[in-house]
Amino acid sequence: MKSIVRFFRLRRRSRGIAFSAFILTAIVFATAVVCCASAGDRYVVTADHAVLLAYPAADAGVLAYVPQDTVLTALSDSGAYITASYEGSTGYVALDSLELLAESKPDGVSDVYVSRLPDRLTYVEGDDVQIDVTGLELTAVYSDGSTGAVSGATVLAPALVGAGEKTVTVVWTRPGYTEEHVCEFTVTLEPLPVSSLSIETLPVTDYIDGQFADFSGLTLRAGFSDGREDEVFSAADKPQWVTMSIPDGEELVGEGEKTVRVEYMYPEISAEFTVTVAPKRILSLTLVSPPSKLAYFTGEAIDPEGLVLEAEYSNGRTYTVTDYTLSPSVAADDTKNVRVIYEGLAVTFELAVTPLEIASIELREPTVLRYRPGRPADFSDMIVYAVYNSGAREVVTDYEVSEPDTSTVGRKTVRVTWNGFYAEFRLIVTEDYIPGDVDMDGSVTAADARLTLRAAILLETLDAQRELIADHDGDEEITTHDARLILRKALGIGT
Repeated sequence: MKSIVRFFRLRRRSRGIAFSAFILTAIVFATAVVCCASAGDRYVVTADHAVLLAYPAADAGVLAYVPQDTVLTALSDSGAYITASYEGSTGYVALDSLELLAESKPDGVSDVYVSRLPDRLTYVEGDDVQIDVTGLELTAVYSDGSTGAVSGATVLAPALVGAGEKTVTVVWTRPGYTEEHVCEFTVTLEPLPVSSLSIETLPVTDYIDGQFADFSGLTLRAGFSDGREDEVFSAADKPQWVTMSIPDGEELVGEGEKTVRVEYMYPEISAEFTVTVAPKRILSLTLVSPPSKLAYFTGEAIDPEGLVLEAEYSNGRTYTVTDYTLSPSVAADDTKNVRVIYEGLAVTFELAVTPLEIASIELREPTVLRYRPGRPADFSDMIVYAVYNSGAREVVTDYEVSEPDTSTVGRKTVRVTWNGFYAEFRLIVTEDYIPGDVDMDGSVTAADARLTLRAAILLETLDAQRELIADHDGDEEITTHDARLILRKALGIGT
């Protein structure tokens, strides 16, 4: 089967941007039955009802009306009629209201062909929209060589677009079977004898930059070469035949005059008109949502993340804009409102600004925090930070450091002072020793654990050096935990 597709579009705002011609039309038709019946053949009534007549003629007296789907058995045939009995009456029933049941036909169908062409085989593009199958008849050839008219076929008709010959495909499936039988016939589609196109009524032609085109008011006049009268019609009524070429698409972008070309049926049948596009003006700004962050400390740059700004223009459209400016762009102590500025207009949002203040100082302690007695302390690699209430840190150098006494063993507290703030750290002054060797006899034993336990429960007083050794976990306290750790080391199950 041949399928022909052409696309025609009428570009209009909110009235359907694109229209396409239909591709195929499926038509189910019934054909007159012209075959001869055989006695014993069984038929089903396919019409709304069949008429049982007194003799085989359309004007014969009516004996009975036979309901749809009633099965009749042919007693004999009489050309276009069968003889059958219904509710005690015997008469004649026209074959065109019946269908032969599959069980009464030979099993196989070898061919189906067009035995009578439709009455109409010539059409005119643009005038006609559907194939007319009136008069079409099909005949099936059965496996035993017999033939019979068939009904209920489907006609797959091509779209009546594009002049020339069109192949029409007919598909018939025998009731109760799945096999499809296909045959074809040809029709001729002649071109519409349109010779000219002119603008009868202009649509809206004045627009603003960015406005959508609305050509729904366009009316066209078509002239013909076959002597028929001119046809005046709305372009919107024939979307499958009218094509509009609009500069920039349906959204008119850019100022000035723009030419719109209109074609009807064929590219050479065309007309043109001009639209004028004026510049758009901004009317208002709307702050759809402020920035996500609205709390700042003095000196912080204002972050526009999350801010959504829309601008309304004279073309009736609203745009989301991003190339705005913020004033101020950095939070100051006196900042309460920030202006969002775009094309000379502005909207504002509020900020909460906290003055920037120093909250504390922090230390990066020196690398060396353990000294032997008498060795001077070295804090040259220590770094001191001023910490602000915003969490920001700044290195300071004009701080003061207390001098620890490294002449004696023990923990020493060192204080760093800057601008009224201070921070402390501890260092240890100690002789060389074995960790856990509290009695300093050169090895770690259960005796060391016992000595530590006694010190933890205040039954023993240790000197400064032994206190350092007994504090095995380094938490600056002697506890039963230290005693346990030293005992584990003595037993070889700890460090």
